[in-house]
Amino acid sequence: MNLRHTAALALVGWYLMIPPISALPPIDDGTIRSTLLNLWTGHVYENTNTLQQLMTATMLGDDEPVFSSNWITVASFERLDECEARMSRMQKSVEDESEKKVSELSLAIVQRGLRYAAANCIATDDPRLAK
Repeated sequence: MNLRHTAALALVGWYLMIPPISALPPIDDGTIRSTLLNLWTGHVYENTNTLQQLMTATMLGDDEPVFSSNWITVASFERLDECEARMSRMQKSVEDESEKKVSELSLAIVQRGLRYAAANCIATDDPRLAK
């Protein structure tokens, strides 16, 4: 590895980013917005009983949020492991609520759980940030 390559690697940082609500994936046959509105009014989809189940569906679903430049930067880091540690702490911050039925939670907590489940560490030189 030459000196120029080493210097370029040193300049790369990391952003911890979360999607806006509009970027969250659809659940079942509805959009995330309609899902959240249904949850807010107490009409929970049959397959989603707890916040943890909803977060897991967000993290593992085929329709996972696709990163784009409209995501929101939560923090910036020099190293990937620092970013991942902060992301893990964010996701654990909703752990106390995760076993509660979604219908018992405020819309803000449900949205936070979904956004934190979709969080990602993005390199500062990622070309998608320039769009």
